[in-house]
Amino acid sequence: MKILRLVLITVGIFLGLQMQAQEVADTLFLESAGTLPALIKPGDKYLINTLTVNGKLNGTDIRFIREMAGRNSSGELTDGVLSVLDLSGAHLVEGGEPYFMDDEKPCCTDNETIGRNMFSGCERLVYVTLPKSTTAIFASAFAECSSLKSINIPDGVKFIEENAFGLCTRLTKITIPASVDFIGKFAFLFCSRLTTVNIQPGLSFIGEGAFQNCKNLTSVSIPSSVAFIGEGAFSGCPELKSVTFPSGVIFLGKGVALQHF
Repeated sequence: MKILRLVLITVGIFLGLQMQAQEVADTLFLESAGTLPALIKPGDKYLINTLTVNGKLNGTDIRFIREMAGRNSSGELTDGVLSVLDLSGAHLVEGGEPYFMDDEKPCCTDNETIGRNMFSGCERLVYVTLPKSTTAIFASAFAECSSLKSINIPDGVKFIEENAFGLCTRLTKITIPASVDFIGKFAFLFCSRLTTVNIQPGLSFIGEGAFQNCKNLTSVSIPSSVAFIGEGAFSGCPELKSVTFPSGVIFLGKGVALQHF
């Protein structure tokens, strides 16, 4: 009987863990920025793995989402399991608490931009849909999101700053829309599973080491609009056998193969 009771307890614990591992989803609309923490029950905060948020979000809301996705505002680990985040119907606005402290400098939200370090280190995130109204992705916004497999860059984003997606080691492909004019240095550094980069006509600047050490990168299209390619932009990409560069490039840094159209 003792053995049977032990087996039943073990099975019960296992089934309980399995139930916790099942998808827990929530869809919320924020009439006022800064109210997300009040809309999610404390007991659900670290159980939700799929979240859709519409309405206005400020630093207080982003700080809460970071905690749900595994990192607090100091970069420390949390028990969050959020892996799917849909912000397509959201608008980022200034205000609220800082969502991250970078070398004791507060990172705060600004209107319609994915701010510096906004989701950095949130290694639980796998699929992210950014707000359609996004105009910029700032430095290290998704740096070290090591589980990130897919992210959209909305048409309307004008620039992608330094190290924005550095060490996103599970990201496999990316499309740069025509609205993007600038890709900063090391923007996709060490994205080791990135295989395809599709750059739409409109981009003019590719920074130093932008795709450095993307060791599985096999395909990249560089449109004729590109005028500047920084040093080592594609260095450490052994599977990228050749790159075709536009004849109108004004500056071509060292460490990249050159073949005119």
